[in-house]
Amino acid sequence: MTCHALRCFLSTVGTPGTIRVLLEAKQSGLIDSILQPLESMRENGYRIHEDSVQAAVRQPGEAF
Repeated sequence: MTCHALRCFLSTVGTPGTIRVLLEAKQSGLIDSILQPLESMRENGYRIHEDSVQAAVRQPGEAF
């Protein structure tokens, strides 16, 4: 799969990867907020683009 094809696929399924898993965990009541896990991951070397973090924390119930 080319990078372009992958980007197109991800745009159709919504929020990709780790952020999506965190959002689903929050919706299921497993975590209260996605911000702390995202910050912790970034501090430990995970590369998550700031725009993705900003978009994720704009979800209902999140405070930045």
